[in-house]
Amino acid sequence: MKKNIVLVLLFFAVACFAQIKTFYSNGSENAGKVALTFDDGPGKATQKILEILKEKNVKASFFMLGVRVRRNPAGAKAVAAAGHEIANHTYGHINFYAYKDKDK
Repeated sequence: MKKNIVLVLLFFAVACFAQIKTFYSNGSENAGKVALTFDDGPGKATQKILEILKEKNVKASFFMLGVRVRRNPAGAKAVAAAGHEIANHTYGHINFYAYKDKDK
């Protein structure tokens, strides 16, 4: 299962950069499955997200920043304890939204 999620995310990234309109990985378009991911945590919303996922019986992948895991190890442990996948989203990166207005 974990390999499938990683493959889906990898192929999705490739599809986005290649501007492919339709993307399938490991199944038909009618399978009714989706890979749910969260980036940059653990943060303020992590506990609420975990509660909603538990209520809906849904698993997700959490791509965490190392710097945030260091600041909030309990948040990362809660994600793991709930049975979700934890993946690396670098140790830390700049806030790309800060450049939004500069591109105009």
